[in-house]
Amino acid sequence: MFKRLNDIKYSEAKRFSTGIADLDWIYSGKGKNWGLPEGKISLWSGPSGCGKSRSLITLSKRMSEAGHNVIYFQNEVNLGDFRSWAGNEPLSQNLYASDSTSLKKQIDEITMSKSRVAIIDSIGLIDEFGNGHESKVKDIYSHYRELCKKTGVHVIFVCQLNSNYQIKGSTSVLYLADISVDLDRYVVDNKIIKNHFRIGINGRNGGKHRYGPMGDDITTLWKYSPEGAECVSTNRLKDKEWCNGHDLQLNRFDKNGYDKNGYNKLGFDKDGHYNEQILRDILGDERVDAIKVKNAKARELDDGRILFDKNNPDRGYFYPLDPVTFKEIKKNV
Repeated sequence: MFKRLNDIKYSEAKRFSTGIADLDWIYSGKGKNWGLPEGKISLWSGPSGCGKSRSLITLSKRMSEAGHNVIYFQNEVNLGDFRSWAGNEPLSQNLYASDSTSLKKQIDEITMSKSRVAIIDSIGLIDEFGNGHESKVKDIYSHYRELCKKTGVHVIFVCQLNSNYQIKGSTSVLYLADISVDLDRYVVDNKIIKNHFRIGINGRNGGKHRYGPMGDDITTLWKYSPEGAECVSTNRLKDKEWCNGHDLQLNRFDKNGYDKNGYNKLGFDKDGHYNEQILRDILGDERVDAIKVKNAKARELDDGRILFDKNNPDRGYFYPLDPVTFKEIKKNV
């Protein structure tokens, strides 16, 4: 039934955090409300080997550790191999995995597991996808939209692009998603940087973002290791909306790299006193917790890393801030 647009109540999309600050920023938000929009569908697309599954495993682990039920449909490898990708450590009881490929079974399992997030890796391996004809793609989206509306689950479809950055089947796979997240290898001077990749919402792969901005500046740099995927850039700190919502100061560092309190971008003042909160603001709590930065005096090396005095047991260890990470911090903060 039609009605006057003015009579329709305005409402912001309800969101919940991924547990990873940089992904929350990519998905957008306002104030304290950042992250995945509830009851919507996003599509993660990119060429083979660009970090799609690895980064989504990290997202799944973080969200399940925060108490959210997450189900991951892995249809490209067997579940034993998939478990090894997640590491050998015990995982949250809220994280589920399935190799179901039928549309009905996937929807039933999402419902039964009461999942807040469902990852389908990949949409092209759903039985009903077939050759990717437009009518088949629309039918898959239609069933999943009904599920999203009913349960509030956020669905993430994974889609692999060929060497020409084209998708298998109908382009409706891209256009029907609410949010299209673009992934690609990290290339510098025509050289692929090993173990690094980019995640952003820039429209390069042909998608959109119905619930936030998109463009070349909505991008992040990541690296992966046996421990998982980790963001090594800080572009969110250049976003006024993000800084306002997280009580952070925009452009807090002067041309010499120090804030108004005399601390540099790595948390040290000129006398070597350390303020861990500076690094937490820049890198995010999850990254600082992971590397266990200690309160100690230090000096910067030429490549930007931090060397703690190993001869003094009270001063800790070598802080593993690799050159790529440091370069991104220097460039973006």
